[in-house]
Amino acid sequence: MNATSFRPLLNDLNLDHTDVAGLLYRAGNADTWRTLKLTSGAMLIGGQIALFLSGIVTLQVILYHQLYHSDTIRLKALVFAIWGLDMLHSAMICVINWQGLVVNYGNFDYFGTCSWSMAMVIGVAAWTTILVQSFFTYRIHTLSDGNWYVTGTLGVLSLLRLVAAMVSCAELFRFGRFDTYFAHFKSLFLLGLSVSTLVDILVTAILCYYLRKRRSGLVWWADWRLGPDPLV
Repeated sequence: MNATSFRPLLNDLNLDHTDVAGLLYRAGNADTWRTLKLTSGAMLIGGQIALFLSGIVTLQVILYHQLYHSDTIRLKALVFAIWGLDMLHSAMICVINWQGLVVNYGNFDYFGTCSWSMAMVIGVAAWTTILVQSFFTYRIHTLSDGNWYVTGTLGVLSLLRLVAAMVSCAELFRFGRFDTYFAHFKSLFLLGLSVSTLVDILVTAILCYYLRKRRSGLVWWADWRLGPDPLV
C-alpha cells in the first residue's frame, strides 16, 4: 500500500498531507504540546489580562488627576508612583511575552529559564503591593483612632512580604532557572504569596469593620433612601 492509497480518505476528511503530518507530530510529542499549552498559552492570555487591567489603572489615574485637585502633594506623588510602577510592570510583561513567544519560538527549554525581565516583574510587583497596602494601613490607622496593634501587625506583614519577594527576585537572578530556584526557595516563594494574600484579606475586613462602625443611624437611613451609591 503506497501513499496514493490514502488520497480518497484524505479528501473525504478534508485533510492534506501537511495536516496529517501535524497530527502525527502532535501524537508523538504529547508531552511537548502539553508543555506548550501550559506555558505559551498562559503567557499570552495572562499578558493580555494584565494589560487590560493596566488600562483600567491608567483611566483611574486620569480621573483622579481631573477630580481631586485639592489632595496633598504627598498623596498625588503616591498615586503617580503606583501608576509608574504599574506601567513598568506591564512593560516587563511585554518583554517576557516577546522573548518567550517570538525570540525563543519553538525553544521549549526557554520556559524553564528565568530571564531578567521575569525576575524584575516580581520585584516591581512587590514594591507596588507594599505602597498600596501601606496606604490602606494608614487609612485603617486613621479610622481606628491610632490603633497601633492593628496597623503595626499589618505593617510587619507587609514588610515581610516585601523582603520575601526581593530575596526571591535576587535568587532568580542568581540561579537563572525556575527548577533550581524552587529546589532551594520554594517555601520562601509560597510564604511571600501567602502573606500578601493574608494582608489583603485583613485590610479588606478591617476597613469594612471600621467603616460600618463609624456610620450613624441617620447615614443608614439616607443610604436606604438614596440607594447603594453613597456608601462611603
